[in-house]
Amino acid sequence: MEVNGNRFNYELKIVSPSSPLLVFHHGGGHSLHSFTLLVDKLNYNTLTFDCRQHGQTETTNDADLSLETLTDDLVSLIQKLEYKELVLIGHSMGAPVVISAVPRLKKVVGVIVLDVVEGTAIESLGMMMSILMRRPKSFKSEQDAIEWSFKNGGKNLESLKISVPGQLRKVNEKYYWRTDLESSKSRLIAGWFENMSEKFLACKCAKLLVLAGADRLDKPLMIGQMQGKFQLIIIPESGHLIQEDVPEKLAVIIDEFYKRNQPLDISKIRKPLH
Repeated sequence: MEVNGNRFNYELKIVSPSSPLLVFHHGGGHSLHSFTLLVDKLNYNTLTFDCRQHGQTETTNDADLSLETLTDDLVSLIQKLEYKELVLIGHSMGAPVVISAVPRLKKVVGVIVLDVVEGTAIESLGMMMSILMRRPKSFKSEQDAIEWSFKNGGKNLESLKISVPGQLRKVNEKYYWRTDLESSKSRLIAGWFENMSEKFLACKCAKLLVLAGADRLDKPLMIGQMQGKFQLIIIPESGHLIQEDVPEKLAVIIDEFYKRNQPLDISKIRKPLH
């Protein structure tokens, strides 16, 4: 899809003109294929895409991973499509992007955040960069990369076989990471996660936070949860890649979330006979 001179790789699934459009934004280093198994289990219209410097997307400035630019990209993509209602879903780095997009879009029924909280995200930046620096720079084959990912946090081998190739690029018979996350530290600190909790709570739509661990809410979210401002679901058996580790369970959660919060269709209300 061409947007502002950039070519975004995307997959659009249409099941019904009456279905809402579920839009997914992947996390740092991943691609649209992180949601492949999940989307297959959802009976809704869906849009997945590779954000800039990820997957097969090509832009005029791949180095710009600022929150403002990523949000502009997402909003521009959605505005090129027709839709009845929107549900925005963001995993990890994708969460602040979808949250920032909510006020700029029409007919947003809900926003779903997958396994990221502002406080712990900012606190763990140093550890994350240390992990990134220790990962292999290249692999001899895609299979080697898949096996490494499975041994280092991945829980669903079936999903990794689909998602990992989309994170790589082949150069001179070796496979390298498509995204240079190591050089993104300054941009991460500059704005990806700052004020994310307050922005999430301020969204004027239904809100759902899905976490893989119970002890990760920061203070604004703890207060917001006690006030009933959003729904919280914890999946302790999952790792960070919730959409890949437990796609069936997450599909049910998303389905129930939309059905609980979908706008009332007045045309289907039976009128009393007089």
